Amino acid sequence: MVKETYFYDFLNRCIPLLTEEGVNKLKGSRVAIAGCGGAGGASAVTLARMGVGNFSLADPGVFDEPDINRQWAANIKNLGRKKTDGYEEMLLNINPQIKIKKYSEGVTNENVSDFLSGADLIIDCLDIAVSASLRGKVYEEARRMGIYSLTAPILSFGAIFFCSSPTGMSMDKIVRMIYREDSDGKFPKILHKIFMPQHLDIIESRIPTHKIPSVPISSMIAAAMISTESILILLGKLVPGARKPICLPKVIAVDFFRLSYYIVDIDSIPLQ
Repeated sequence: MVKETYFYDFLNRCIPLLTEEGVNKLKGSRVAIAGCGGAGGASAVTLARMGVGNFSLADPGVFDEPDINRQWAANIKNLGRKKTDGYEEMLLNINPQIKIKKYSEGVTNENVSDFLSGADLIIDCLDIAVSASLRGKVYEEARRMGIYSLTAPILSFGAIFFCSSPTGMSMDKIVRMIYREDSDGKFPKILHKIFMPQHLDIIESRIPTHKIPSVPISSMIAAAMISTESILILLGKLVPGARKPICLPKVIAVDFFRLSYYIVDIDSIPLQ
């Protein structure tokens, strides 16, 4: 039996920074996470540890051995288990009061609206193999419903963070740049100035296999950026010293290996 004060007890180190009003608001917030892989799973756990009280989790996959290098709920015990079940258990072990809607079939054309229903924001961590049309539909529906869309594809020892405000620039260019079906698998040249070029060459060579090389560091960096901007979206000025979230056309790119950190304008990045 969890004591009545558990929520405030486990958040007692967060409350000075997020405020009591802030964690109470997070308790009533809902975050939809499409894809419970490295960045998606880590984002769910991070946000749960800051008090988010409601999650919609979508992923059709089960844990296998290659997941263990970067996915927080992936371990020997969970091999073959549905990812949504693994993260449900993990989140409830952090906060038994969390309410979770599971979509073990993943996000589909048929359930997009239901998946996003009641959400305050959507975190897109869908697998690279997911069609650009479905990903685009998720973004379009989120925009129609007034929901922020966030994503942070991992690269090398870092990630690129994109966020679309429902009243700002859409994710259309991101879908065309990164996820289009006719992609030649080559990264825009500007990324070679931000990320370690040798790492990008290795990743590019594996893109056709849909098995992208990764290290756990990149998933944690992606989740840290996603979670930070999520808190700013959800709490706004309730956080002392709050700033506006970084939204398109601005993009955050980080590579810890190369000691690179940039905020760039997406309109300055050509599609090729």
